[in-house]
Amino acid sequence: MNWVLLRGLGREKRHWYKFIEKMQSAFPTAEILPLNLPGIESTKNIPTDIKSMTDDVRAQWLQYKGDKPWNILSISLGGMIAIDWCHRYPQDFNHLVTINTSSKTTSPTFKRISLDAIKTISQSLITKDIKKRERAVLKLTTNQIDITDEVLDYWVAIAKETKLNRINLIKQLFAASKFDLPENLNLPYTLLASKADRFCHYSCSEKIARRFNANLVLHDKGGHDLSTDAPEWIIEQLKNI
Repeated sequence: MNWVLLRGLGREKRHWYKFIEKMQSAFPTAEILPLNLPGIESTKNIPTDIKSMTDDVRAQWLQYKGDKPWNILSISLGGMIAIDWCHRYPQDFNHLVTINTSSKTTSPTFKRISLDAIKTISQSLITKDIKKRERAVLKLTTNQIDITDEVLDYWVAIAKETKLNRINLIKQLFAASKFDLPENLNLPYTLLASKADRFCHYSCSEKIARRFNANLVLHDKGGHDLSTDAPEWIIEQLKNI
């Protein structure tokens, strides 16, 4: 089975870090296709709603689709896009997997985004010190990795090259804040979430799982960026699909 991968707020496909390499090793015959959300690969204004973001990302995927079977793995904001995608185009994927995602349909604002997350995002919008900003983001979203100079320098290098500007980041936040769940999903769905997520409370995934009668698997120690904190654990869950 081949996999589409979607990242989250203000992140791009290189932020999967070493996860793609590990996933490719675990699934050597699969195509692993990370896609960028709108605003990363061009300086154009991005949409302020999830449906338009979905259509943008789906248009990218259609160039690679072929006649192969696909699943989709997504994190946070990417999970919202993936849910909308699988609702409106249920024939595109065989299985949906989301990591630490949420919706306003089932969870209040301060469960979806913590006060610490609001503080970190607010500071990131005004600071000119990229290294300071990326260190703060890593401290918020990861729990288990050591934030070494190597890791931090990698994130800083991405930040210097990315084209996502402050206005587009705000638009992503706005789109996420307005995301409503669809009435149904007509494909198998697995939710992964971390009990130690300090950005988005894991109850958000619990409630989505109940709504769709979907499978939920919880990690005890990982952060919001679970693919960086616990990549092997995620891959083990994918092997069970």
